[in-house]
Amino acid sequence: MPGTLDVLSNLPEVSFIDDITLDELLENFISDFNEMNSELEGKTTVLAKTSPFRLLINATTSILYQILVKVDATGKRNTIKYSYSEFLDQLGAFKNCTRKEAQKAYCTERFYIDESKEFAITIPEGTRVTQGSIFFETTEVAEIAAGDTYIDIMVYCTEAGEQGNGIFAGEISTLVDPVNYISKVDNQTVTVGGSDIESDDSLADRIFMAPSTYSVAGSIDSYEANAKAFSQEVIDVKVDNPSAGTVDIRFLLTDGEIPGTDVIQQMQAYLSAEDKRPLTDNVIVAAPDQIEYSIDLKYWIRKSDSNKAVKIQQDVEAAVERYITWQKIKIGRDITDSELIKLVMAAGAKRCVVTSPTYTVIGDKQIAKLTTKTVTYGGIEND
Repeated sequence: MPGTLDVLSNLPEVSFIDDITLDELLENFISDFNEMNSELEGKTTVLAKTSPFRLLINATTSILYQILVKVDATGKRNTIKYSYSEFLDQLGAFKNCTRKEAQKAYCTERFYIDESKEFAITIPEGTRVTQGSIFFETTEVAEIAAGDTYIDIMVYCTEAGEQGNGIFAGEISTLVDPVNYISKVDNQTVTVGGSDIESDDSLADRIFMAPSTYSVAGSIDSYEANAKAFSQEVIDVKVDNPSAGTVDIRFLLTDGEIPGTDVIQQMQAYLSAEDKRPLTDNVIVAAPDQIEYSIDLKYWIRKSDSNKAVKIQQDVEAAVERYITWQKIKIGRDITDSELIKLVMAAGAKRCVVTSPTYTVIGDKQIAKLTTKTVTYGGIEND
């Protein structure tokens, strides 16, 4: 099934002024003037290029064409394909679909005490932790129960945006606001979920799919639309029905990132809400299963291209990276060696020998995962 943006981009071009050009408009004006003037004079007349009326018509045509351009732009702004910014927001309002505000990154933070106590240790709401430059905080009161030595709490970045993402487990280890008995803190999961204000492409995608969410009858489109509405970080969703009453949902995050436990749990809760699923559906949310592959290729450059060999080598490296990205941003995309060869050849290589990967069929719940990459330059050969 093609993606929403593919569907929108493949829609035919439209013009609300019938694609008229400035020259055509000017030609029509002059033709109309000659016809009307001929009727008045009772004989055929042609407007001279040096006539003052010609200058007046040129100026008028220019103004009118600018008005037509604005009319065309206004009409296009009322379609999803061409709309943007606040105009796209207005289109979304018709389908109860609003632009998502910037979101805060989050992770699971563990608060430790040196030894268990006979009483509970309270961790206040708003307790901050940091890895040195970015701060996270608790959003509710939590307690280390009597007899326990730690508690895991969800903490959120104090500022919304993507800058809070990608902090690895163990790095958020500084307690900013001292709490009695707390001796150590660290994050148990990578920080995720932070996003800037929703882009036009993401909003257009959701507006297009919004009608699928009007019913909780449990269609594939409905679950996919709701999963994408969870966060603009969600770039791909696969919905399956392995058995009666069971819905299996796999999803990917920005740049093909595999969702971690925290994100999966929040997505599970979001999609299990009564207004998003039929009562009889058992929704299971998980990350796609990863199928490992490696890249091992060798390429050569034509002798006639030797003066740009360095540039070609750089382009080949970039082509390989594009292939890696292409392979990991779509669930169920087969591992395709021919795509790699195509990109390397387009980058300027004379020939390319790919030892790995070989063509591998990927299941609907699976995604390719790169393990190792070896790209070898074989040198210059005769054309």
